[in-house]
Amino acid sequence: MSSESITDGIDHSSALFSLRYLETLNLAYNSLNSTPIPSNVGDLTNLRYLNLSNSGFSGQIPVGLSLLARLVTLDLSTLYFPGTRSLQIENPNLSTLIGNLSGVKELHLDGVNMSANGYQWARTISSSMPYLSKLSLSNCYLSGPIDPSLRNLELLS
Repeated sequence: MSSESITDGIDHSSALFSLRYLETLNLAYNSLNSTPIPSNVGDLTNLRYLNLSNSGFSGQIPVGLSLLARLVTLDLSTLYFPGTRSLQIENPNLSTLIGNLSGVKELHLDGVNMSANGYQWARTISSSMPYLSKLSLSNCYLSGPIDPSLRNLELLS
């Protein structure tokens, strides 16, 4: 459903969340009017590929995302424009959100406000995602030096 001009958001009552055997969900490049990602996204436990990039979602990324233990690709990236609301990772924090996503090979969080220091995010990612081969974190409000623990990600290219 990428680039389908979907507007007005998707809420928790959407029939989309009853598709329990869905393995791929791509809502990229829609206009969901700065609505939050529905918390019951975690009900789609068979998802292997989730792409919500530039879809118009904003606000806190829901903890339900951490239930998607079969994910291989996760893309929540968004282009940042001044005055627009972005996605953010605050409460729950990055560790809570990705701690159960050990099979992820591609992680794209460009434009997601993480406001984390280099030690924090690097250690969390390197300890939670041992098979990670692609990592994209531009414009995430990260600070401080990058932790050497990223060296543990031997597949990272």
